[in-house]
Amino acid sequence: MNVRITNAFVSFLCSVLILAGPAPFAATTSATVSGYVRTGDGEPIAAARVDIVHKPSGTSATAMAADNGAFYQSGLRVGGPYE
Repeated sequence: MNVRITNAFVSFLCSVLILAGPAPFAATTSATVSGYVRTGDGEPIAAARVDIVHKPSGTSATAMAADNGAFYQSGLRVGGPYE
C-alpha cells in the first residue's frame, strides 16, 4: 500500500493542530485560602465553619476545618483582600 502525503495535506493538518491545540491547555485562574483554626491555647478546633469573604465584590465561600483545625478553599476570586 502506497500512501502519498502532499504538502497541502501537511499544511492542513498543521493548521488544525495549531487552532485546536490551545483549547485543552486553557488556564483558569483562581485563588485559594488555607489556614488553621485554633483556640487561644493553640488547640485545633475541629469542624469549625470558616466564612471567607472577598471584600471588593462581597462574594463568599465557606470552608470546614478538619480534625486538626486545617481548612482549605479553592476556586475563589483572584485578588483580595479576603476577610
